[in-house]
Amino acid sequence: MAMRKSRTKIVLKIKNVIKDGLVLLKNPEQGFKELAKKSLEKVVGDYLTILLLLSIAAAALNIIISLLRAIYFNIFRKLEVDYMVLLNYTFTESFALVFSYVLVGTFILFIVSIVAKIFCKKLKYTEFLKITLYSAYPILLFCWVPIFLISLLAWSIFLFFIGLHLHKAGEIKSTSIRQRD
Repeated sequence: MAMRKSRTKIVLKIKNVIKDGLVLLKNPEQGFKELAKKSLEKVVGDYLTILLLLSIAAAALNIIISLLRAIYFNIFRKLEVDYMVLLNYTFTESFALVFSYVLVGTFILFIVSIVAKIFCKKLKYTEFLKITLYSAYPILLFCWVPIFLISLLAWSIFLFFIGLHLHKAGEIKSTSIRQRD
């Protein structure tokens, strides 16, 4: 029973993260208004959730495609396929794919955000990072369609600039607890 509740909680979290991403794609202004209400921890958690889900889905798709290709060559092209070697290679390749997604999706994105922050000095880094992570949603949600990769990158950059434009850095009193951010 407890496992079922935890599974339901995970599925609900994934649905909410995808829904937030689709709201951002459908109406960027509303999406960034919702972003202003979220903490950095929530945004990073949502981002990592969708990133891990995407990397696992890409790995599973890689395994399925490799197996289907091997079956095709074995049955229709009459080639001898060593399935144990194929599985070993495919699982290794899929693990590397998950690692690559996580590496590119976290480390390189943070490096890019640090470099880009140099050009946007008025904004606090935590807010800047939230906008950067939120702007990457088009790539996260649809990068499995490789022909759209350039347009997804352009859309993410466009969302980034919309997020910067819509962000209103309010005055924070020096005695406020929000000053820590």
